[in-house]
Amino acid sequence: MKALERAKKQLEAKLKELCADEKKDDGLTFEDLGVDYLMVAAAIVCSVG
Repeated sequence: MKALERAKKQLEAKLKELCADEKKDDGLTFEDLGVDYLMVAAAIVCSVG
């Protein structure tokens, strides 16, 4: 049982580290990319069975 508690604490610490705000970047906006258009194509997979 103590091993599970220790593992839980380690995972919580790792999660907190990964979610830290100071490590996140602001990302890019569409305007920052310098593109005029964005084309998205969708494909539907059909199976006959």
